[in-house]
Amino acid sequence: MKKIVLLATMVLLTVGATAQISAYKSGVSAAVDGYSLPRTIVEVRVVQEREVIIRGPYARYASQYLRVSGAPMSDRESYKILGATLSWTTEPDPNQIYAIYDKNGALSKVFSWLPPQVSDAVELPADSDFKGTQLGGRTPFTDMGTSTIVQNNDGLDIERMSGVEKSTEEMASAAAAVIFKIRKRRIELITGEQGENVFGAGLQAALDEMSRIESEYVALFLGKRYVQRTEMKFSVIPEDGKNRIVAFRFTPTKGVVAPTDLSANPVNLEFSVVSTSSTSSGKRPAGKTVQYRVPRIELVTLVDGTTTFASENIPIFQNGVMVEAPIL
Repeated sequence: MKKIVLLATMVLLTVGATAQISAYKSGVSAAVDGYSLPRTIVEVRVVQEREVIIRGPYARYASQYLRVSGAPMSDRESYKILGATLSWTTEPDPNQIYAIYDKNGALSKVFSWLPPQVSDAVELPADSDFKGTQLGGRTPFTDMGTSTIVQNNDGLDIERMSGVEKSTEEMASAAAAVIFKIRKRRIELITGEQGENVFGAGLQAALDEMSRIESEYVALFLGKRYVQRTEMKFSVIPEDGKNRIVAFRFTPTKGVVAPTDLSANPVNLEFSVVSTSSTSSGKRPAGKTVQYRVPRIELVTLVDGTTTFASENIPIFQNGVMVEAPIL
């Protein structure tokens, strides 16, 4: 459990015996000599994964020629939430600004704020090299199986087959033949049955190129898959009396979207009270005082109704107790 840091600290102020200092709520929001009470902002970071599957042009022949079942038969795009974290920070509450008035006509600053405190947030990874593949775009398959692999004394070459137009099934059959020929040649290279002049770095380069070409040909049957991870951030201002606020919305077909997109399902922040501060007596402190607010500790949970993504105890200042703090 995080150690709660009190965000506002009284600064000792030397006040003359004749000074009549009092605080009043100001109607202005800027450039007043005084103070503003804090309010809490809950920050939600969510990591989603986008998956794009591009159907291979020979998908229907995957079982027939490669003996592989389950090849994707259509293009598809989907999203899922991988994880989320909650953190918090504060900002001046525009509804709780107080000015300090001195009857001699001088404005006096009685205490100041520490720099805003932010709880630790776990940075989750996001892929920056995603290819941005979109459904319905240009085909990512550059070789449709009109090539074959041959072995010579210098390594591997690609030979073009006849330019005679072939049916889709004939091209699928030719592509499958290339795949099995690559696999056979790779075994022969590894075992030394072929490629007597191919060794060391040359052998590794040949094996790497064979794997690359094989992957391209297999993709003609099994399709291509692209994955992207992105992190998104949402800021939510809690409100007293509201125990549920929509943080963002999500759908497997569109991913994470703004709370205002009603076409997606809501992912909510739910608030429940952990502890409430209160004064030990109803007596007003002796001497001069200013208004202050003690935060209420609440358990904040990010949930979509069935899955809990994150949970954290957070001090919610705007839901706290107003007290009179003495001026020292």
